[in-house]
Amino acid sequence: MVSVAGEEQKMKISIVGLAGSGKTTLAKRLMQKYGIEHLNLDYVIYKPIPGTHKRTRQSYEEYTGIVNKFIVKDNWIVEGLFPFRQVLEKADKIVWIKPHLATILFRQWKRYFTDPIQRKEHGLINNFRLSKDMFMLYFGKKGRYLTENLKLETVKEITELLKPYLNKLEIIKSSDELKD
Repeated sequence: MVSVAGEEQKMKISIVGLAGSGKTTLAKRLMQKYGIEHLNLDYVIYKPIPGTHKRTRQSYEEYTGIVNKFIVKDNWIVEGLFPFRQVLEKADKIVWIKPHLATILFRQWKRYFTDPIQRKEHGLINNFRLSKDMFMLYFGKKGRYLTENLKLETVKEITELLKPYLNKLEIIKSSDELKD
């Protein structure tokens, strides 16, 4: 339980958005403020390869098992590029960070140039691919499957995916806009 204004309550938050939208920044801020555990889906879907800075994609069974085990807790924050229906259903609040594409691309490239691990892990060519993916996801009508069960959703597809959850959805352009 989390104490908010002296009242104990459960807090389950799903944060969705494209790469570079500010999901992790917001999740860390909320985690510090409320003392809630945080699960970054990027690190669940792509597990580290021991002894390297590289990661490999886990199987559908592996990553859904980790997510399902995490979301049975009373309080959590789950954030990532891939909005899982089971997370959305169990969340008390869904935050969609939806900045302008220029902001997303700026943050993506800033991260690349200021984070040596990011450069070493992903490389320049991969960052260009990520920029291309962000254009496609921002303006496209149809996302692409990375695996049979794992799909990069376009903004249009995320809009449709979130329609059943409008009663608990907040759309913001920046993590600073969130009403706590």
